Amino acid sequence: MNNDRDEIQDLIDQLNRLQLKQKELLARLQRAKNSKREGAQETREFAIGDKVLIRNPKRSQETRGTVTKIGHTRVTITTESDNKLQREPKNLILEK
Repeated sequence: MNNDRDEIQDLIDQLNRLQLKQKELLARLQRAKNSKREGAQETREFAIGDKVLIRNPKRSQETRGTVTKIGHTRVTITTESDNKLQREPKNLILEK
């Protein structure tokens, strides 16, 4: 009889720990979703085919190009000489 009570109490304790762990994991998941959304919003100001100026070209790199791919944190630009460059959205200026 005492063993049954101990086992029941042990199961209740395990369930309580699992509930706490579940709450922690759900909170982490929500934070990850929110940070991913914020990063995605940064890149949405550009669309494929947009003409952009590159703020930080490396030595002898072109300063203009066309957006060809948009990732979570980087934008790929193809220059007129068909070179591909990747930059963060903050380093690009949309040409009008």
